[in-house]
Parts: sequence; C-alpha cells; structure tokens
Amino acid sequence: MTDRKHTALPWTIDPINTDLIIKKDTDPYLYIADCDWQVKYGNSEQGYTSDANAKFIVRACNAHYEMLEALKASLHELHDIMRSGMSQEEYDNDPTIMQVRAAIAKGEQ
Repeated sequence: MTDRKHTALPWTIDPINTDLIIKKDTDPYLYIADCDWQVKYGNSEQGYTSDANAKFIVRACNAHYEMLEALKASLHELHDIMRSGMSQEEYDNDPTIMQVRAAIAKGEQ
C-alpha cells in the first residue's frame, strides 16, 4: 500500500499531555488525536483509559506496515513449506492460510 493519506509515521505520545498523539518532528507538534474523549464528554469512569488508548494506538500504527510486510513474507514461506505436502486446493483452504490472508486484506483496507 503506497497511497498513504495519513500523517507520516512514527507517531508518539505528547510528553506533557499523555493522552494526545502527536507527530513530534513538526514545529509546532502536529496533534493527530486526543484520546481524552471520555473525560471531556462526561464518561469519567472510563477516563483512566485515555493514556492507555493513546499508547496502544501509537504502538499499533507505528508497527502496522512492518507487521503487514512480515505477514506477507510469512505467507510466501508457508506456501513453500505447506505446498510440498498438499494440493493447491488444500493449501488455499487451510485455516491458517485463510487467517493470514484475511489479516493481510484487513491491513490493506
């Protein structure tokens, strides 16, 4: 996927407001997302998750393309390994192969 319309990676957490996701190498920082929605809009019992949500989003986004490429490489390796003992139809219908293909397709949406 070369047509990336999102802000360039890597993203990071604002060092002061730890529920904000930023692009640090811009001046001033480019704020990408504010994960403090629950507290600002009245659901304070869930507010404690805002920092964790921001960290999770940053880890997932920063790793997305690397994981997608690793999955694609794994699929090629699995093809070589599994194909030696099964037909193409068995390979195509193998649950693991189907799961890897589904994950790749989801990541490329």
